Amino acid sequence: MHWYRGMVSASVALVLLVGCSSSQSESDRASGDSATGTSQCSIPTAGANTPNLNLQGCRLAGRNLSGAGLAGSDLSGADLSGTNLTGADLSRTQIIDANTAGTVLVRANLSGATIAAALGASLDRVNLEQSDLRSATFYNPRFVGSNLRGARVGPKTFTDATWTDTVCPDGYRTTRPPDSCAGHY
Repeated sequence: MHWYRGMVSASVALVLLVGCSSSQSESDRASGDSATGTSQCSIPTAGANTPNLNLQGCRLAGRNLSGAGLAGSDLSGADLSGTNLTGADLSRTQIIDANTAGTVLVRANLSGATIAAALGASLDRVNLEQSDLRSATFYNPRFVGSNLRGARVGPKTFTDATWTDTVCPDGYRTTRPPDSCAGHY
């Protein structure tokens, strides 16, 4: 009866996996599937102003995207490990269940962004130094060896955060839980 639904889902997954492979050059685009409504996975470049991209599940690991304008984009499920997003505009982005280990976000604009994961956003060795986080929301984040020195945060930026060996916005260094950056903004 509904056997075609599984085939369409498998086709969409295949298009996304092939379309966002790390073997593509930064200027390549995945071939979208207009029959299923799948959008193209456009790989941004450093300094490019490309807002509102659908980068769900894309492999952007190790790329230089410094200064990129990605406002309003969806980076859910993306591999951002080791990506340089220094000075990038990530305002109003969705970064849910993404691999953010080692991501550099120095002076990045994350205002209005949502960063979350079902089991806690792993923000290991993430550099958020001097970033604008005032209206960003981090749900259940886990910071390990991260740097938030000079970051501008709001009263509701972090919900149920865990802090280990992390430099807080005021320069205080946490050791291990229950040590926290609370009161060190």
